[in-house]
Amino acid sequence: MHKTDKAGLYKILDSIAAREATSNAAAHTPPAPAEACAELGRAAHSMWERISDDEPISTRPRLPKPLFPRIL
Repeated sequence: MHKTDKAGLYKILDSIAAREATSNAAAHTPPAPAEACAELGRAAHSMWERISDDEPISTRPRLPKPLFPRIL
């Protein structure tokens, strides 16, 4: 491949990447931190709301174990 071909190819790839980056940024704007926390809280609340007290313990979702256990 000639140098001019490579330069043209890189120019095309850069323009495609820039176009995708702007379209992705517009489509996937992250929520504000407060909104994200509220959404996470609602999801956790609805998950635990679905678990009734009469369900056997083995069928309940387990909480994740702490990464580092407490040292007493």
